[in-house]
Amino acid sequence: MKIYRGRLAAVAAIILLIAMAAIALGCQQPETPAAQTPAATARAATSAGPEIQTIEATINSPEKAKAEATSDAIAFAWNLFMFNNWPALTTSKGQPDSRKSFGAPGPVVWQTYKTSQDMYVVSGQPLPWNQGPIVEPPALQSGMIDGKILTDRNGNPVMYEVRLSEDTYNYILGRGLYTQAGQLQLLKGGPPVTFPLPSMEIKAAWRFLGKGDDPTHYFTTKVQDGGVVRILGLSGLHITSKALPQWVWCTFEQIENLQTTGARLLLPIAAAVQQSNKAMQSGFAGTPWAYYQLDGVQTEYVQNPDAAACLRDPKVTCLANTQIETNFQGSSSCITCHSLASIGPNGRRFNLWSFRGGNQQGHMGDPPPLKPDVGLDFVWSMREAH
Repeated sequence: MKIYRGRLAAVAAIILLIAMAAIALGCQQPETPAAQTPAATARAATSAGPEIQTIEATINSPEKAKAEATSDAIAFAWNLFMFNNWPALTTSKGQPDSRKSFGAPGPVVWQTYKTSQDMYVVSGQPLPWNQGPIVEPPALQSGMIDGKILTDRNGNPVMYEVRLSEDTYNYILGRGLYTQAGQLQLLKGGPPVTFPLPSMEIKAAWRFLGKGDDPTHYFTTKVQDGGVVRILGLSGLHITSKALPQWVWCTFEQIENLQTTGARLLLPIAAAVQQSNKAMQSGFAGTPWAYYQLDGVQTEYVQNPDAAACLRDPKVTCLANTQIETNFQGSSSCITCHSLASIGPNGRRFNLWSFRGGNQQGHMGDPPPLKPDVGLDFVWSMREAH
């Protein structure tokens, strides 16, 4: 199923609507009927829609990306979502196929990124970006970052993978940071780790679809599991972008996760984000992407209106996905956690957890000092290095 150019025009208008709505909400002004009715805005939209070239130009431009991420983080998050989930070229990695419409069948852009297993090899050197298969199957890992396992209603564990865009992959490869020995050299001096724009990293949560599941409500792929071909449905998606020095953190998930996995979203979704979800789901109607929502966006450690206030400390903001941070949502801050990405003497890694009253909790708000550790510019996947 496809979104045709008329619908793309609708989504362009919707993204503009999100910016207007966020301003209105921030000023506590009543919204106009048009702002509350994405369908009416879609009908009125006659200008060119958010063709993939326009989205790509924004994401790849340091100036444009920074400007949009700063002025309207919600719209920027949806642009990241559309770019990474656009149908991919199958002749080169990391490239959208402009001949196809958003929602068309087939692999999407981020599925052509290198996996973390491609980057952090046990021995030898990772392959160059342009070597190896264009589209790679999920390199699944079990267990969440806290070591626990989320099981769905059919008794299947939710599985995870990490992907690195071309700029992210090539920077780690070029600096020799794909091994722990290479990272330990940073303790002896040299330039700090600073990823270039438009570096991105993806973390995806997948579940095996089965009894009671409607595959048309999911972006799906097939995998071999124990000699049997099974269908995976995407249940969660973190997207991070180096559009800002502290990166941009946004997370999306399938809207039926509570019913399928029992994992409830504990953090309130900001009002402007809720409005954007309704608008974008309307624009994506007729595709599996209509069944996904944005949980929030983080660009700052504190006072971030597009992310949720933490349950434990409302003075700071949180961002969590029910499929990826199930058990510590109330103290899950993507930006704070990843700010601790580092390496210390003897390969020591900064402790991701604090313990209050015996409870395992994440770090929130302004990060603690790293010294004597050396920062890895928010990219925690580098701890997978051997």
